[in-house]
Amino acid sequence: MHWLEALDTELFRFFNLRLINPGFDVVMPFVSGNVFFYPLLLLAGVLLVWKGGARGRVFLVMALLVLGIGDGLVCRNLKHAFERPRPFVVIPDVHRLSF
Repeated sequence: MHWLEALDTELFRFFNLRLINPGFDVVMPFVSGNVFFYPLLLLAGVLLVWKGGARGRVFLVMALLVLGIGDGLVCRNLKHAFERPRPFVVIPDVHRLSF
């Protein structure tokens, strides 16, 4: 299992240190912590139902199923089963935004 942990660490370091983008350093914290995210998501769903026709409704149903099953049943259970600390906490010398 050591090779898997080493691969995981190297992938994190690659994305964190090599793909630094000043634009995303501004945009992503705004998007991830924005109080308007869920209302905009709801508005997008309403627009899909209203203007998207049958394809929009099928897409919305499939997206809700994938998110519900993928996040609710798989990701959260695995997260709590393994209880690994966040990579930026345990890996030294990572690019971390300070606010």
